[in-house]
Amino acid sequence: MPDDPVASLLRLARDWLGAKPVSQAIPRDAVLARIDAALTPERIERFAKERFPADWDRTVERLRQEKRSLAEIVGREAAEAAIRAVGEIDPDERTIRAFFGERAVEKLLASLIYDGIVEFLKKGLNPVGTRVGGIFGGLGGAAGGFANRLAGLAGGAAGLLGEQLEKQVKAFLEVFAKVAVDRAVAYVTDPANRASFREMRERLVRRGLETPVRDHVARAPAERLEKMKARARDALLGLARDDAARRRVRERVERLFERHGAKTLRALGEELGAPAEPREPAPELVRLVAAFLEQEPVVAWFRTRYPGFRPEDSEVQP
Repeated sequence: MPDDPVASLLRLARDWLGAKPVSQAIPRDAVLARIDAALTPERIERFAKERFPADWDRTVERLRQEKRSLAEIVGREAAEAAIRAVGEIDPDERTIRAFFGERAVEKLLASLIYDGIVEFLKKGLNPVGTRVGGIFGGLGGAAGGFANRLAGLAGGAAGLLGEQLEKQVKAFLEVFAKVAVDRAVAYVTDPANRASFREMRERLVRRGLETPVRDHVARAPAERLEKMKARARDALLGLARDDAARRRVRERVERLFERHGAKTLRALGEELGAPAEPREPAPELVRLVAAFLEQEPVVAWFRTRYPGFRPEDSEVQP
């Protein structure tokens, strides 16, 4: 069966665009001009106050209905590339130390160590009264009464000793917290443990990417979503007031063009995880383009530009 002309046209367009340098396909000056126009304080503030809240709510509602996972949305190849990239990132000691130095993480470590020590000590102290009672509990009369009083005293002493130990544990943790953080950082950064932590990062990212988007949104309480919206709005208003931040956005785009402008679109796509072998045009896209080419204004334009153009040549072959 002869090749479909529209599919051939799409392949030619794909290959032609893929061979173009990024700087030609995406004009740097035009992009920067649009950024400058969009990042004026007045436009950012007006958007943050008038449009952003409603846009946020509509986006959240759409995400609540989204059955696909992020991996399905961005494509399996891109998702696998993202998973590999996260796995290959080995955080440096400063980053890890900053993480463990966060107040919430520090409190979590202290709480886990505290609970473990206290429970261990309580299990050792509480049976004291029980053991005393077990030894003398079978005696009757005065001996039995003495045994009961001794068991009560032992239990009370254990409770008092437990309270004292809890105070000592808390005092110990105030000093040991820094030591615990140092040891945690040393463990995470140890080359012998890098492979296991790399696998852990990949598993976490894979789980997040393969979970349906609506499940992620469903697990987020309404109060948290409202706080996120308020923070995002405040960030936009802060950007409107921060000249340096707006300059940094522009400078980052300029650096992207400097770094990638000479690369072809195909090479850049492969760096971002696109398959090296280009895919065949999807049948749905072929039919859509064929229908577009058959529109009278398009046919008229082709006839003016290319005398002898025949719209029947763009029909999809059965």
